[in-house]
Amino acid sequence: MTRRPLLSLRSIVGTALIVVGGVWFFQGIGWLKGSFMTGDSTYTYVGGSMVVVGIGLVVWQLRSRRD
Repeated sequence: MTRRPLLSLRSIVGTALIVVGGVWFFQGIGWLKGSFMTGDSTYTYVGGSMVVVGIGLVVWQLRSRRD
């Protein structure tokens, strides 16, 4: 019974990481303007890493659902 909330949490956190990481990545490379993060390569790396971790969490959640 404790497994279902964990799966939902993975999905929610993974999706949030993908969205926020995507915004940070695109601000870092300069595609999204209007922030102190625009053009700062630090946010390109941090955002890209967040997207990769988020995708990993979502894939983990989907694979766990099949078991």
